[in-house]
Amino acid sequence: MSTNPLLQVEDLSVSFHTRMGKVAVLDQVNLDIGKGETLAVVGESGSGKSVSAFAALGILDAAGCVDHGRVLFEGRNLLTLPKAELRSLRGKDLAMIFQNPRTALNPIRTAGQQIEDVLACHADLPRRALKEAAIEQLAQVKITDPARRYHAYPFEMSGGMCQRVMIAVALACKPRLLIADEPTTGLDVTTQMVIMDLIKELAQAQGMATWLITHDLGLAADYADRIAVMHAGQVLETAPGRVIFKAARHPYTRRLLGATPRKQGSLEDLVPIPGSLPDLRQPQPPCRFSQRCDRCIDACNTTALTLQNIGVNHQLACRNPL
Repeated sequence: MSTNPLLQVEDLSVSFHTRMGKVAVLDQVNLDIGKGETLAVVGESGSGKSVSAFAALGILDAAGCVDHGRVLFEGRNLLTLPKAELRSLRGKDLAMIFQNPRTALNPIRTAGQQIEDVLACHADLPRRALKEAAIEQLAQVKITDPARRYHAYPFEMSGGMCQRVMIAVALACKPRLLIADEPTTGLDVTTQMVIMDLIKELAQAQGMATWLITHDLGLAADYADRIAVMHAGQVLETAPGRVIFKAARHPYTRRLLGATPRKQGSLEDLVPIPGSLPDLRQPQPPCRFSQRCDRCIDACNTTALTLQNIGVNHQLACRNPL
């Protein structure tokens, strides 16, 4: 747990209303991010990583509903703020890089215009200075010939270039917290490293906290100060990266590590995680990993699951840990 939290997610539970009834997607999620810290939230696709961020920012789908919990940003509960006040925070103090920049960017506005839109809404700049500021922002994310790229539309740019523009839009007002949702999806390995190095460099330069959402444990190891492991809408373990990789205690965390390629390993060394994510349309036991876990005991299906401190900055939710 961070000693100086900028953002605190406390007991966050979210459900979606579907034609088949109410589906409990998040179950008492607890996360915190310190000032200037990078927290990586990892887990399989469908584990609730992105939904947690969407709920925190108040941008859930219309079918989504926050059933319980708080999201505190510098002591203010984002879930109960008036809409106008929350809008004033989003884009200025809170910013997000969405998973697919080609769909997140407006296809009928140029790269420069989209940066100007954010600056015009949140920055105290005269109208005539917006274009120059947008070009400077494009240069900051290392886009070559930014004055020319200012006039480019998303369909005229590569995936890596669109991602840089997305970063420029997100960081235009120097937010205190950046949420990066799978920021390297669809990019080649070299471009992935360049994008992540850029986010890290800008975060350090601005003293910005980063909430990194990824299914790539290797990426989390390279860029995160702490890692939180999610499965089926539950946070099962949080710890510094070195602890997760050397002394993980939760069976699911160990399974994730076993399914992650290593530099010195081979494909034959990889061990798949048994089973699949549970069907959340059905009632779930306290531990949603219990049906896939070879260490499951009776308490896993009868006793409430909560994160407990088991070491310095190490929290675990498990009835029969390793």
